[in-house]
Amino acid sequence: MIDAVHSEGVAGGGTDIPLFASARPFVIRIAFHTLERLPPKLALEMFRARKRTFVDDLGWVLPSGAAALEVDSFDREGTVYAFAADDEAVRYSARILPRAESMVAELWPQALERIPAEAVEFSRFCPHYHSPGSARWNRASTAVFKAALLAQHVRLLFGIADERMIKIYRVLAIAPDEFRPVPGTDGLLICQWRL
Repeated sequence: MIDAVHSEGVAGGGTDIPLFASARPFVIRIAFHTLERLPPKLALEMFRARKRTFVDDLGWVLPSGAAALEVDSFDREGTVYAFAADDEAVRYSARILPRAESMVAELWPQALERIPAEAVEFSRFCPHYHSPGSARWNRASTAVFKAALLAQHVRLLFGIADERMIKIYRVLAIAPDEFRPVPGTDGLLICQWRL
């Protein structure tokens, strides 16, 4: 599915994206790590950011409950995580799972009716800081993220969200191309991103 980058910290193909014509270009790096090769400091940062986003901010009731970290049964050996970083810090992360092993396949299989077999689940996407990057940084990082996925032969992402998460996606310039209600749920949406 995705060839994970096995290195210390966040590494990977950075791309120079100038913010302003007169500004110094900055580098956006997208890195993929499997759980077992994820640097411990980066794993803690990601699981804390997920807890802050999904439990504290959105009020989702998740298996992690009152724990300091948001970790679930889909965070297992072989799971791939994507990270977007610049020269200063990791800005956001996401979990990427093949359709057959996805959270959606296990918990809401009825949502997969119109999702092709080659699609990849995009879940637990979250910013690592409360203040999102600038609109230009968000657009640029989304473009680099999509290009990195395309280089890994990923053409379609899908995931579950609610209306509040759709708003976060919009702020971070990664709004889904399409979403529709998941039958038999209270407000969940199945989302698709075409790359």
